[in-house]
Amino acid sequence: NGTQPAAAAAPAPAGPAVVRARQRVTMTARVGGVVVTGMAEAHQDGRVGDVIRVENVDSHRVVRARVTGPGAVDVELGGTP
Repeated sequence: NGTQPAAAAAPAPAGPAVVRARQRVTMTARVGGVVVTGMAEAHQDGRVGDVIRVENVDSHRVVRARVTGPGAVDVELGGTP
């Protein structure tokens, strides 16, 4: 019939929130071989795999970051909310 099956949506992150809104989290950014870490405040609750908004406590810049574990996020480089 020539039709292809619809692509499956990526599974939603499962499990309990490991980051809570207004919680201080460690954010990590990797550029090439350089790893930079800093403190941020979460603007949203998040489970492992969720992309949430966090605010750098030093610069007050809000960026998107992926939750990697309890109190930890990886910055999504090149993007802002």
